[in-house]
Amino acid sequence: MSDLVARFETAAPCTYPSPAAANAFAAWPKRRGVLLSVSIDGVLGWGEASPLPGYSPDTEAQAHKLLVALPGVEVRVDETAPWASIQELAYELMPDERAPAARFAVESALLDAVATVTEIPPEKILADQRPRIVSQATTGSSALSQRGVAEVLTQLDSAIADGLRAQRMGARALKLKVGRPGLFIREQQMVTDLTRQLVDHPLRIDANGAFSDISAIETLAKMGLEFFEEPGDWDLIEPVKNMVRWAMDESLRQPNALDMLASLADVLGALVVKPAVLGGLSAAITWANRGDALGIPTVVSHLFDGPVAAKALRALANALPSWGPAHGLGLQQRPLELIL
Repeated sequence: MSDLVARFETAAPCTYPSPAAANAFAAWPKRRGVLLSVSIDGVLGWGEASPLPGYSPDTEAQAHKLLVALPGVEVRVDETAPWASIQELAYELMPDERAPAARFAVESALLDAVATVTEIPPEKILADQRPRIVSQATTGSSALSQRGVAEVLTQLDSAIADGLRAQRMGARALKLKVGRPGLFIREQQMVTDLTRQLVDHPLRIDANGAFSDISAIETLAKMGLEFFEEPGDWDLIEPVKNMVRWAMDESLRQPNALDMLASLADVLGALVVKPAVLGGLSAAITWANRGDALGIPTVVSHLFDGPVAAKALRALANALPSWGPAHGLGLQQRPLELIL
């Protein structure tokens, strides 16, 4: 067995602006998180834990408390099976399932350092857990570039302008946040306007579980969407479930998620995975494998987190098949200023 000795070096708070970070219920103009570094033979790897307030099951303070205990700790990564070793170490160091962002940071930092030292692309290391697509990850082709990215539109007043800008920047699809209290008519009109003005860009919508009215869900489901993400209580969609493809996101965190996946498999257009809330890259890969088995593509998405997390998310996207909807990483393509 060949081992790489990894030493955790620093865990420091960071802040960065995120003016577009919002959903139908809240906005986060500034994001806070923790950057974690680990060294192997003097080479640094970086990970990020930036729980999203009011959305993530954990908090920045909890992540910070866990990660600041790591500097000085040394671990050994099996160079012959790096991802299995990284996954085992992450669970050992961060066993609490209620701290998914901290585990994501540990996995990401170790993956970053191991990939640099071994000169093995991080997507190939991740793809070792997905034997059917190893050949894709070793050819140098980019699954992310083939599928492209979807830009999220969070502001109704500027959605058209933001969509046109995303189009110019190369986004392949658009996602509109819906479910704002008292603004359904405006949201419906915006869906109409976006589908008319950006006809070459598939439109998906995300309600973050906001709707409790089947008539609102039915109205939007008829509007030619790529898919409808998290409309509300899944029992509500039974009368309209064949009108559109649906997508699971927050529902993947529910205790009955596997049962829900099985019952909705025939009408799902995507599983939307966010490693920092699911329990790390390893948890996201587990869900991707489950989706594969049912013919449901996986879409990688973010928490409006920063560039360190974005690097890990791009590696994950490149470890997934090149077929399927565009990944939800549009905002992640923009440089962000980190303030340490």
